[in-house]
Amino acid sequence: MSKQVKNKSEDMINKDLDRNSNIFNETILFFFLICILLIDFLPQFGSVEITAPQFTYLSLLNIITGVFLFKNQQFIPPGLTFLIKKNTLIKGYITFLFFCSLSLLYARNFSLAIVSFMNIATVFCLFANLLILLHNKLYLIYKIAFLIGISVLVQTYIELNHFIGVAKNSSIVDALAELKGNTGNINIFAASLVGKIPFLLIGITYFSKWKKWILLLSLFLAALLIFLTASRASYLGLFAEIILFVLLYIKINIQQKPYYVNYAAILISLGIAFFTANIIFEKGKDTARYQSVTNRVLQIGATKTKDASINARLTYWDNALQIIKENPILGIGMGNWKIDAMPYEKTQVNNLIISDHPHNDFLEIAAETGVLNSLVYLFIFIFGLITNVKTVFKNRNYEAQIIACLALLLLTTYGIDAFFNFPLYRPTMQLNFCFFLVLTILNAKSIEPYKSINYQLFVPLLLIIISIATFYFSFSTFKAYRLINDTRIDMAQEEVNYTYTAQEIIDRIPN
Repeated sequence: MSKQVKNKSEDMINKDLDRNSNIFNETILFFFLICILLIDFLPQFGSVEITAPQFTYLSLLNIITGVFLFKNQQFIPPGLTFLIKKNTLIKGYITFLFFCSLSLLYARNFSLAIVSFMNIATVFCLFANLLILLHNKLYLIYKIAFLIGISVLVQTYIELNHFIGVAKNSSIVDALAELKGNTGNINIFAASLVGKIPFLLIGITYFSKWKKWILLLSLFLAALLIFLTASRASYLGLFAEIILFVLLYIKINIQQKPYYVNYAAILISLGIAFFTANIIFEKGKDTARYQSVTNRVLQIGATKTKDASINARLTYWDNALQIIKENPILGIGMGNWKIDAMPYEKTQVNNLIISDHPHNDFLEIAAETGVLNSLVYLFIFIFGLITNVKTVFKNRNYEAQIIACLALLLLTTYGIDAFFNFPLYRPTMQLNFCFFLVLTILNAKSIEPYKSINYQLFVPLLLIIISIATFYFSFSTFKAYRLINDTRIDMAQEEVNYTYTAQEIIDRIPN
């Protein structure tokens, strides 16, 4: 009898320890996620571009996370290196990074190449840390969705307040042009919101009462701001993800009828946002970009147009194809588009403005690192698509189907933006890419059970080393961007009031 009492006591103690351990593990994961989401609220710290402080911040976060994982081995999945060796998506991602690193050897401008490579290396470390921390915690996906919903609510509330303030002091058209959030670009801001909507959708279908209403409010505000940005690529991404969500949700919930209530709630929120945006456009009385949502949507399918942005994008694509023809194997080096595109653009435009990107990640990767690497990058999307489609249609586990649905929505929105813009170099967009990869990898049933490997600590140690390197270059870029901003402010004054000499500017330029 005493043995039975002792065994029960030990079982209760073990259960309490396991419960406390799970709470601690979940707390660390959510703290990490909150830190990631904070990049949408970071100030520019005097930088001319928001990407520099964002990449610097993420590099520092990767270092801290890597040190934590190195000291807390229980967070590292047994057999992590085995997973890296066997998983096709991870191998594809590493192969992509390898070809990108090779471009450093032949890039015309090494500084541009090393900065661009370190940016994507930062994202890779972020992906790896998220993969480790989210391992065996996919059951938290709805809580993660709600956390992202709160983040969207705060972000959109701040931006709407700013919009109202500018509209009162200036005009509605000026306020619309200022809808950039903390991304520095109106199209990137819209695309970042579109990339978060998949989390809102699965949260709305899962939660009830006040949590559902909070997520519906977040969806309404996000959709309203997306419509107000008049970003055609984001319109396309929003429509595509809503249609795909409806189709996949019908497939997953084919045996249930109450899901029509969720459809109605989602569509009503989007409908109200659509009509509200049109009312605001009508009051703005703009005859160009901000004329109406419908007018902007019709421009998506236009084959002949006088729209400057469409014509410029087509010109960039043509230039990219010409560069690819001349450098099909190795490319011109990462980040070197802005240099090698000059000979083409100098005969096409009549100003001093040059393009930083060709507004198509697949073409840019092919031009800068070679056609083969572009195919590797494309393979990541195709393999992820096939993997998640199989899970939705063949896996009978409901949670696995929902996560696969979420991954497909993230893939769709990111893929559309990658075709029309340059999310590869935008931290807020790379969060969507990381979530797509991590959810696909951890949710795949084809992954073999993890095996114990003694050198699993090699992974966090390697991540720390890479993150330190990325922090050095990110911080150097940040200092350079601050210098650019300072000199621009200085040169905006009368020449007699300049505070910097040429030598002082040279001394401040990072090596």
